[in-house]
Amino acid sequence: MRVLICSYQSVANPGGGMFTMVMKTKEYLSRLGVEVELFDIWKRYDWSVISVIHVFGADMRNYFLLRALPSSVPLVVSPIIDTTYPPVFARVLTTISCAFPPQVITSYKSYALAFRKADIVVARSSHEQRMLEKGFGVKSERIRIVHNGVDEKFLYAKSELFYSKYGLRDFVLYVGQIGNPRKNLLCLLRVAQLLADVEFVLVGPILETSYAQRVISLARKLRNVHVLGRIPEEELTSAYAACKVFVLPSLTEGTGLAALEAGLAGANLVVTKRGGTLDYFKDYAIMVEPTTDSILKGIRQALERPRDERQRTIIIENFLWPRVAQRLLNVYEEIV
Repeated sequence: MRVLICSYQSVANPGGGMFTMVMKTKEYLSRLGVEVELFDIWKRYDWSVISVIHVFGADMRNYFLLRALPSSVPLVVSPIIDTTYPPVFARVLTTISCAFPPQVITSYKSYALAFRKADIVVARSSHEQRMLEKGFGVKSERIRIVHNGVDEKFLYAKSELFYSKYGLRDFVLYVGQIGNPRKNLLCLLRVAQLLADVEFVLVGPILETSYAQRVISLARKLRNVHVLGRIPEEELTSAYAACKVFVLPSLTEGTGLAALEAGLAGANLVVTKRGGTLDYFKDYAIMVEPTTDSILKGIRQALERPRDERQRTIIIENFLWPRVAQRLLNVYEEIV
């Protein structure tokens, strides 16, 4: 089987969950004997030799790609919908967007195009599946849930590297984009103000946004907050093992890949309950609302809680990449 994986042009910059998902999907499908290629905009393809096209992301960044893909090749779409809006908003916005003239492109017009062309739509959670059905009218028989995966290497993470470089241990860790309003970091910093005796570490690419400027400005005023930005992979792995608590305070989150990584490394987890996270974390993490009071209560509880080996067992049994890749391969085989 030959699979062509596509995503938007800037997927590697600044990186994040989507980039990790694409690269790990390629890696672990290849281990199963699948020939996987990443789409090259400069290459002319012989579509007759492609078994499946898999597009990651269905918003307006992929609109012209979706238009250009041939109907002769089976198409799988992972839309990656992370929105705080209820399904009714998606229905209304899609209807309005599709009435716009051709030169006006919106993400909702792009979603509609993707779902018309796709043979199968892959959701990362039951929450995303409900949005697809009720918000975009995708029939349930065309949807498959394939959860996001996590690399086994985090199971063997050690704290010494991070501690030796930064002198920090048993802190509260956030990993993700710094400057995306959906990540809700200003709220997390307000919690840090209330927990002045607890160290907070923020890791991830710092975006060039006004929200990022506000986050950095406030963080500089707090002696217990350390903004590290992007750090090498081996330091990140060690940070997961060095922290006591990992927090994901987002307004909504499709998966929470970093929380899976931290959970496998043994950190106590505080995770937003908005979005698709309940599929992944409800049985062992402290689930919170994305509000100051709820996050504060969750972090306090997690700081006092002993490490729970049960969460590692759940992650290993359900979310390691080899298992996830096999489920995805099963989806491809349905339409080839």
